[in-house]
Amino acid sequence: MKLKNRADKGITLVALVITIIILLILAGITLVSLLGENGLLKKVSKASEEDKYARAEEKVKLAVMASYDETGSLNKELLKQNVNQIEGLYEKVDKVEFDLKIVVDGYNFTIKETGEVIRRGKK
Repeated sequence: MKLKNRADKGITLVALVITIIILLILAGITLVSLLGENGLLKKVSKASEEDKYARAEEKVKLAVMASYDETGSLNKELLKQNVNQIEGLYEKVDKVEFDLKIVVDGYNFTIKETGEVIRRGKK
């Protein structure tokens, strides 16, 4: 009878140790997935950086698209006005000469005579 009572008292020390070990392993896997080389936090940081670049590129492309005149040519005066209105422009443009190099939100862009916008990298 006494043996049966001991078994009925609840969780054993061995089961408790095994449970703790399993929880530690799961916690380690979670930390590696968050902080590892290709972890979630690095992916979030990369996605945020790509989003900032895409927003800056969109501002430049919109300014270029709004700079075409009635003949379908890229108008330098319109381009100068539109580029200077870009929010986040590092330095105002005094004269448009192609390949026009500008910095928007910390990203370098080149505007070609054809209207093509090329990313040159981060400032």
